[in-house]
Amino acid sequence: MSKKSVISVVLLVILVFCLTGCTNNAGQQTAVTYQQPFPEKGTINGIEYKITPDAGYFRKSKTAGYYIDTLEEENAPYMFFITSGEKKTTGYGVKVVNIEADAQNNMIVTVEFTSPADKNVRKEKENPCTCVSFMPPYPSDVTIQLTNGDLLKYLGD
Repeated sequence: MSKKSVISVVLLVILVFCLTGCTNNAGQQTAVTYQQPFPEKGTINGIEYKITPDAGYFRKSKTAGYYIDTLEEENAPYMFFITSGEKKTTGYGVKVVNIEADAQNNMIVTVEFTSPADKNVRKEKENPCTCVSFMPPYPSDVTIQLTNGDLLKYLGD
């Protein structure tokens, strides 16, 4: 085999590897890593937000998702209570890792469900929850997703 043929075969193998390697993950979602910690309050596109970690909420859910609530007063915040569902031990949590907005002020809140960091947990049921509040002017829409891109469902009224 000539030197040209060997080089051609090597280049062809590299090309095929690059094409299959680059398209092999087309149907798979990968987790996104954000710079941490994410600020607990701030302004995005002129909309003020506040995160209340470990927010106690009277509504409990066995499944992951979110509730929306507000106070019955003018200019009250819209509060999104995000839960990872019922857990059998303590130490679990819900952590906001990113909030971003597009040009139409649609907000995307990205959360991560955390597990106990150590083995010092108590065997008691808990319902981890965090709250993201938006003040007026309100976002046009709010989407809540996990770091892998899965959307959380609205748990309704």
